[in-house]
Amino acid sequence: MKFLRIISALAVILSFVWPAGVSGAAQKEEPGYVRELTEADSLAIAAADSIMNSISLDEVVVTAPLKEMEVRGDTTIFNADAYRLRDGAYLQELVRVIPGMEYDKASGRLTYYGTLLNEVMVNGEKFFGSDVVAALENLSVELISQLKVYDKASDQEEFTGVRTGGKNQVLDIQTKSAFDGMLMAGASVALGNENRYEGRLHGNSFRMGGDNFSFNADTGNSHILSGRRGNRQDSMHGSINKTFGKGIGVYLMGSYNHSINDDDRTSYRESYMLSGNRYSYNVGDDRWRRHGFSLNGTVNGKINDKTYLNLQGSVNNSDSRSSAGQRTAVFNTNPELDIGAPFDGPAYDAVPVADRVNDDRSSSTSKNRSRNYSASLSISRHLNSAGSTLSFSISAGSGRSRNEAFSLSEIRYYQLLTATGADSVLLRNQYNNTPGNSRQFSAGLSFSQTFGQKFSLNAGYSYVINRESSERSTYDLSLFMDALPDRADTVLPPGYLQGYVDSLSNHSFSHTIGHQISVSLNYGDDHWRVNGGISVTPERRTLDQKTGLISGDTVRSSVSFMPMLNFGLYRDKFSVDFDYSGSTGQPSLSSLMRMTDNSNPLYITHGNPSLKASYRQDFRLSARLHKFNLAADLSYSNVYDEQTQAVFYNPETGVSEVCPVNVNGNWSASANLWLSHSIKKFRLLSRIGGSYSHQVALLNEGQSVAPEKSLTLGRSCNSRIDVMYMAANTTLIADFGWRFSNPVNRLRGSRSYMRDYDMGLNGNIRFLKRFDAGGRVRYTLRNSSIAASGNDEQTILDLNCSWSFLKNEAMKLAFEWNDILNRKKSISRGASPNGVYEYRSHIIGRYFLFTLSYDFRHTR
Repeated sequence: MKFLRIISALAVILSFVWPAGVSGAAQKEEPGYVRELTEADSLAIAAADSIMNSISLDEVVVTAPLKEMEVRGDTTIFNADAYRLRDGAYLQELVRVIPGMEYDKASGRLTYYGTLLNEVMVNGEKFFGSDVVAALENLSVELISQLKVYDKASDQEEFTGVRTGGKNQVLDIQTKSAFDGMLMAGASVALGNENRYEGRLHGNSFRMGGDNFSFNADTGNSHILSGRRGNRQDSMHGSINKTFGKGIGVYLMGSYNHSINDDDRTSYRESYMLSGNRYSYNVGDDRWRRHGFSLNGTVNGKINDKTYLNLQGSVNNSDSRSSAGQRTAVFNTNPELDIGAPFDGPAYDAVPVADRVNDDRSSSTSKNRSRNYSASLSISRHLNSAGSTLSFSISAGSGRSRNEAFSLSEIRYYQLLTATGADSVLLRNQYNNTPGNSRQFSAGLSFSQTFGQKFSLNAGYSYVINRESSERSTYDLSLFMDALPDRADTVLPPGYLQGYVDSLSNHSFSHTIGHQISVSLNYGDDHWRVNGGISVTPERRTLDQKTGLISGDTVRSSVSFMPMLNFGLYRDKFSVDFDYSGSTGQPSLSSLMRMTDNSNPLYITHGNPSLKASYRQDFRLSARLHKFNLAADLSYSNVYDEQTQAVFYNPETGVSEVCPVNVNGNWSASANLWLSHSIKKFRLLSRIGGSYSHQVALLNEGQSVAPEKSLTLGRSCNSRIDVMYMAANTTLIADFGWRFSNPVNRLRGSRSYMRDYDMGLNGNIRFLKRFDAGGRVRYTLRNSSIAASGNDEQTILDLNCSWSFLKNEAMKLAFEWNDILNRKKSISRGASPNGVYEYRSHIIGRYFLFTLSYDFRHTR
């Protein structure tokens, strides 16, 4: 009997140490939580202790796997501690392992199950505005408690209780209480071969209530792999968000950027034509110098219980200098030159003259300056306790720009002969000065009404004015040169005003007045969300323009429509969303003018006074099964009266003359499926998708009145699978990807294909407590029907290691060796309704880098 009582007591104790349904292996190493004892549990243990008085039980700690994800209505919550990452990991590495979340570093886009996340917030407040990249690359995972994804209403919408815009999906970072008010700062310096270097200084401080401060400064080029060795980027970003009193919030953000980007590039293009395709090869070198700064500020909050204020302002200034040199050759038949160096060696010289169309050698230098300012004010006032709110808004903005450009070109026409039988040659040496100004103003009034807790209505009116002016003055500098220079000039010669060219100069002024009327209706409860609305804008637009000796003015009245509908059903086990949006696209006033722009002798543009407005609509249906981490979406887009360019090609000279026209028949559809699953320390993320497009272009040769339709059917599919192993000291990620594109052009009956395969393995391991080692290997195979391209493959191998020392591992010495096999390439391929293309650019290959970093923390 006593034996049975002892067994019962052991069972009680084991029920805490090893809960039912959880394996012992999972309990030893998975992060978890402490389960508190109930009164019945305490009595059972006390009874067992009276029997087993030789056992001392000081503390009972119960661990179980931390739940990775929770869904509450339309909000998805991820617990950061459930994802094991290397020490010192940043937010972009956490995003990498979260189901459905994808970060495209090249474009700076962050998406969740295909939906764009417009901004990153911290504890519900702004953080670096809409600069998603700054947040992903500067926030340490160590301080993150949770990530929340949800549709965020603006502060004014929350005050009025009515959603007047579309969805605004955001990523909201919740910080851990242990870091509340702590100043976290750090600095690092890196140096390597191939002129690689980097310097970094950063600091952050967050409050649980939403107050935050952040600063970071970077200089160097270790992350810039394209272009030449001297490329670099310097940047500084700072933001502060502070709430005063009972709710007045102040947000300030400033940034400065400076960059040097020099690149060498080559390209190949096959263009669809009626009598036969045209083939062009291009080589070029670009030199860019850019710098600029921006300041943004917001003051908002409740002045009192009935009044809400929102004041915003911004300043954006940028300057750039560039120079470029290029050579382009066009052929009637494909000479199948080397895309990487088409004009080197005897292959180009051996091309028969009968197969050549033209050869364009050109260079240019330019300076650009842009200054933009904006300010807005909105005030909302509760009129009564029945949910009536009146809002007034006013905004203004202005911008100034100036472009100065020198251009030099020599075009040889092989099929256009002179009287003596020689090739025709066109020489140009020009200077263009193009200042521009713009101003915008709007004022509006809206009324909002809530009906109980579920219904709300908003109606508004806005008066909008836009003014734009542009002057392009062109000067012929060939009058002042003794011989053709090798590169475009950068200094104006004395008396250059005598070279003014009327026919290549343009002066325009536009004025637009609009009356925007909008209505929106919302319904929402614990499970349903419905937001719908429409905006109608009658407007009157005028344009005065002069090109050469020809002057013209146009007055055009039009109406723009912008409907919107969002529907959502949110349950514990599943969710469904449907989104629709439509928008009218008015043609630019310059495209409506019956004038010719021949500033580029190989690409001449005309206007079309008969051009109509276009209407685009987008549909998206998405669904998720939360328990199975399964998601899918379907999308469809089409455009009525889309504005495109009809191309009239001259086969003798290779000159393209284009005119804007309306076409119908352009649409596209896509589908995606996401599936993820985790078993203990293993995790599977997968996505498969496909798309189909129907694109129409208009082409002709010989200036025919009715150009032919060029219909291109685009078919593509892609897939990606990530398999991850994530343990306390080891992380392994294997990924596999496949992309296939198959454009078919009905006009020429041509079929093309592009296939990309890639697979990789990433790993990181910690040993001896303070040492880390990792690496990455990736294999890529590109296969294409482009005759001059063929197959391409590369294997990339990277290795890295680090040692952390001092108290709390505050200092780290790291070494990385990138592209050890020196096989990295930069190649992109694609298709359009007019043809297929391939681009190549120079890229930095093998290099190594040493980095020394120090992290500092101070609790106030």
